[in-house]
Amino acid sequence: GAVPSTGTAFEESAGRGLKARFEARQCTAIIGNEKWMEEHGAAVGASASDRLEAWKLEAKSVVLLALREGVADTSPSAAPYRILALFAVADPVRPNARLVVSRLQSQGLATWMITGDNLKTAQAVANSVGIPPENVIAEVLPHEKAQKIQWLQRVGVKKQSSRWRGVFGKRLNERCIVAMIGDGINDAPALAAADVAVAVGSGSVFPEFRPTLFSR
Repeated sequence: GAVPSTGTAFEESAGRGLKARFEARQCTAIIGNEKWMEEHGAAVGASASDRLEAWKLEAKSVVLLALREGVADTSPSAAPYRILALFAVADPVRPNARLVVSRLQSQGLATWMITGDNLKTAQAVANSVGIPPENVIAEVLPHEKAQKIQWLQRVGVKKQSSRWRGVFGKRLNERCIVAMIGDGINDAPALAAADVAVAVGSGSVFPEFRPTLFSR
């Protein structure tokens, strides 16, 4: 049977993937998204690419595993990475998610999705809950999410409301008020940038890694 091995010299790239060296086996492994594979020169074959595209259209996140011989990345003669496995990961959208989005929209709130996932997967998930495709911001790294919040605050539709004016004062006349729901980990900078921040765990209406923005 398979024998587990423990890696060393772990390297993490937020929003991309992981790398680990396995000294006992004299190899290096990477696992992550397609961009992580591309950065390491791991070519995705035609059949694998077709499978990944099909998964994305099914609202699934794709993860790839690649291996190379040797543990020295800087060696000019280092062997290339070879993709050995493909994975599809999906969190089921809660049954009442579409109703929540619909009620927010009925109150004049614009609903957005911001995610590090690929665009096709993000749009498939957004479609399932009623978020317009043009309101999907995908393939965003964790540190970039706060910038997207600030962008929405500048360009979002502004509405006058005495209720919100009492809470936010003159700022309401200057820009859009943005609320964000996130998991509170990678989304911490974005939550801090939002006017209203809601950090949720596994009991959220939406999957943890697909936070949703509501702007007004």
